Amino acid sequence: MKKKINRAKKQVTKDYSRIVRNKYIYFFIIAALTTVLDQLIKVNILPLEIGVKHALFSPYLFITHVNNYGASFGIFQHQTLPLIAFSFFVIGVILYYLQLIPQRYIAFVSLIMGGTISNLVDRIAYGFVVDYLDIVIWPTFNVADMAITIGAIGTIWHLMREKE
Repeated sequence: MKKKINRAKKQVTKDYSRIVRNKYIYFFIIAALTTVLDQLIKVNILPLEIGVKHALFSPYLFITHVNNYGASFGIFQHQTLPLIAFSFFVIGVILYYLQLIPQRYIAFVSLIMGGTISNLVDRIAYGFVVDYLDIVIWPTFNVADMAITIGAIGTIWHLMREKE
């Protein structure tokens, strides 16, 4: 009987280790893919003339090269150093608490991480964030912004569902 209990304990420990290891793998893969995708698109956007609309799905969606010197919706214009500091803060908080984040949140938190890293790369390299997705009724944004938004909404949605 004792041997069966010990075997079961070892199996639970082994399964838990695999789940935790997979959680980190998923986190870093999703964050890296988000960052790489956004940066690859931006490399192709940078040569475009600033402000010129290129129809993607006219008249609703355009590719428009915009240099964003602020944050979402144009707030904090020309506050590059505080925005860089805030990005490092967000990355640090996520990494510090990563081991405590439940598996069900990992995809959303990794999207926030990938988007934050990609926009941070822009701010450090250029002093601004390259935006390119232009929906006529919305300020121009990029894949990193979408990832951060989806990650935040998904995390909040899960938190609200848990409280029900």
